[in-house]
Amino acid sequence: MHFYVNDIPVDCIIKTINQFYLQTNNVFDLMHLNGVIIHDSNNEVNKALDYFIKHNNEVINNQY
Repeated sequence: MHFYVNDIPVDCIIKTINQFYLQTNNVFDLMHLNGVIIHDSNNEVNKALDYFIKHNNEVINNQY
């Protein structure tokens, strides 16, 4: 989702925790790596992102 707040562009990606544990070859799944996590009270999002990064290096390395 893309929208503006006070003329600042905002992109909102909504994913479930389980989606971070899936293998991907879609570059759009990498967009969240440059984002800001707004709320992660039990550290589950950070754990899932760590897993995602470790298991999707080939796709990540081809984009950066």
